[in-house]
Amino acid sequence: MKFFKWCVIFSAILLMLVSCKATVNDKQAPIEYLDLSKENEKIYFFDDTAEEKFADQFQLLDISDSSVHIVDNILNIYIQFDKSVTRKDISNARNYFMRYAVLKNYKYTGFPYQEVHDKNIFYDSAILRIFIDNNLIIYEKYNKKTNEFNYYENTAINVASRDYKDKYMEKFIKDVNSKIKKHKNIKVINPFKGNVILLKISTKNKLENNEIQVIKDLVSSELAVKLKSESEAVQNLESNTKYLGIVIELLTENEKYAEYTYFNGIDKRWITENWMNFDFFKESFNN
Repeated sequence: MKFFKWCVIFSAILLMLVSCKATVNDKQAPIEYLDLSKENEKIYFFDDTAEEKFADQFQLLDISDSSVHIVDNILNIYIQFDKSVTRKDISNARNYFMRYAVLKNYKYTGFPYQEVHDKNIFYDSAILRIFIDNNLIIYEKYNKKTNEFNYYENTAINVASRDYKDKYMEKFIKDVNSKIKKHKNIKVINPFKGNVILLKISTKNKLENNEIQVIKDLVSSELAVKLKSESEAVQNLESNTKYLGIVIELLTENEKYAEYTYFNGIDKRWITENWMNFDFFKESFNN
């Protein structure tokens, strides 16, 4: 397991020393998503062949570290990558979590850290934490009792495989710059969650309500329409499945002060739900 678990502990302690209150603008993930349980309370499971199994069964070739432990009836899975991580790596890691901890689909082959299932270890919840260079990027929790998921993605960390650029985004940025004269920085992210585009718009001072409305109008009347058409053309489908959510995140000096989410499915509208836990795909095809 190398020193991965100690890095997690050190990060948590550092966060508590720096601030007792986690904020959304921190590049560190909010403290509620870290594992702050005491080391002597954890039961670790070991697998000397985990690296080989991850590569053979899940095409995960670039995991730099991993560990699995249980504490308080919660199964905790840690997977560490470096900055070169791809979207496929993240998808495969989440697939492992789904098959190993949620579906328990291990009937025909031994999964990494198979000991948990071989010994029929009980747990009522399972958590996947994915780190990139010791920064928590993804937290995903499955509650077996309620059959519900809780998802968090740290979008403050720069990860090349999340960066997004195309002609529609370039046109959107150009339009925003022409209509709103304040100096601004616009970064477009394609979150690992999928089905969503995130527009991070930073300015020195907060935007006025009329300026925010200009951006929202550009999203709903132009950008959403173009992205929908692109999704349908690329996937050769009659409905949009790729860009179902467009999120506007407004910041001043990296501190978020507002967020707006546009649902770009069949029943198009602005929603108030947290986009990280909103099922865009299900919502679109239930209507």
